Amino acid sequence: MKNKELIVDNGKLAREDWEHLKLKDVTKVIGGGTPKTSIKEYWSDDVVWLSPTDLPEIGEIVEVSDSIRKISNLGLKKSSAKLLPIGTVCFSSRASIGKIGISKVELATNQGFKNFVCKENLYNKFLAYALKFLTPKITGLSNSTTFKEISTTAIKNVEIPLPPLPEQRRIVSKLDGLFAEIDASLALIDQNIEQAEALKLSVLDEEFGVKGKSWSNLTKVGKVLSAISTGTTPSKKIKDYYNSDDIEWFKPADFDDKRKYLKESRDNLSNKSIKDKKARIFKKDTLLLVAIGATIGKIGLVYKETGSANQQITGMNFKSKIFPEFSYYWFKYIKSTIVRNASSATLPILNQKGIKDLPFNYPDNIDDQQKIVQKLDALFKEIDGLVSDYQQKREDFEAL
Repeated sequence: MKNKELIVDNGKLAREDWEHLKLKDVTKVIGGGTPKTSIKEYWSDDVVWLSPTDLPEIGEIVEVSDSIRKISNLGLKKSSAKLLPIGTVCFSSRASIGKIGISKVELATNQGFKNFVCKENLYNKFLAYALKFLTPKITGLSNSTTFKEISTTAIKNVEIPLPPLPEQRRIVSKLDGLFAEIDASLALIDQNIEQAEALKLSVLDEEFGVKGKSWSNLTKVGKVLSAISTGTTPSKKIKDYYNSDDIEWFKPADFDDKRKYLKESRDNLSNKSIKDKKARIFKKDTLLLVAIGATIGKIGLVYKETGSANQQITGMNFKSKIFPEFSYYWFKYIKSTIVRNASSATLPILNQKGIKDLPFNYPDNIDDQQKIVQKLDALFKEIDGLVSDYQQKREDFEAL
């Protein structure tokens, strides 16, 4: 029969001469289960036991031969989990709907999966690609808005296009080749982005490390500060302190590595919070440092005449001999020292004393500091432009 054009109609992708069959007609659909966690004998290294966390992000199709946790043969027998044959297509059907794995070994899954054992007329890798394509439609079958889950009945009645078996294999071979090319391109783009970001560190090291050796002002941060203070969070119970356009109130999520100045915050405080002394004001050009949490070391300068920040952030004002933007780049240069000097507790913290003890070096002439800033501004802008181009290419390949 002459091949006909691919058509897309109401979520279906197929040639006009392909059948559309329900999953229950071309697969055996098997659920999963979890042995009682309180019974140690149910848990050992006998059987690979898949959970959605064992699979990568939605959109990827992977072969599976191992799992983080495993169950015993007794646990398999005493639970609703079933031993699935090699080649089973495992599809996560609750919460994160659409993770796909193909078993390379006999395994079981938890109840977060609908598992498909293909009949003779269906190639498992073709099914995996079809499920990938149909994931948005399948997700829409969930009858819950809070905890999404697809019922066995609903997924059994999902239709897939079914060309002849040789055509299924040809399609899979073509898709495998195309995705391999795209993945290789993505890997190269990621490498280019990584190298571009590393170039920033090289540039900073050239200015502050190599050329900085000629400066004779190596000291501690505390010696060049005129003021240092930590932000606060006003009581959320007093609504009048929030939902205002009066004062920008910065949190770590508001910091952007590509922006020297913090121009906009997600939340704002009212003048009342300042009047009641429940928030701290930072003046224009104050250097703000994230000193608590996973993003410790992030920095930014206050852009407007006044700003504020929460308790994870410390504000620093420098003496007149230090150009504020010079301090911004210096703290970028010593970020690794900041991270290293933070406490090793569960939540990394660098207190005010720790900040004051950080190294600081600068040229005497403030004009020289400004020239360094101008040079770094230009170089960082150029590097960020390259990164932006690479990221756009990455998005284009992801869309492809």
